[in-house]
Amino acid sequence: MLLIEGARQVGKSYIIRQVGQKTFSNYIEINMEEDKLGDRVFAQAKTTNDFYMALSIYAGDKMGDNDAIEQFLY
Repeated sequence: MLLIEGARQVGKSYIIRQVGQKTFSNYIEINMEEDKLGDRVFAQAKTTNDFYMALSIYAGDKMGDNDAIEQFLY
């Protein structure tokens, strides 16, 4: 998992999409600024299992096998 934060308009989203698409066969991008549901979905996650359960709710079919996923939160 990679958490990215930084100033607006510096290329965070672009870098995430480029690296995700070119490096991983399956990745999930969660933009907490654009997706107002994102913070609520993950607010109650206290363990790794909680996080993956919330992620499966958020991402649905994109989850696949937990070992084959890279998640990007920003």
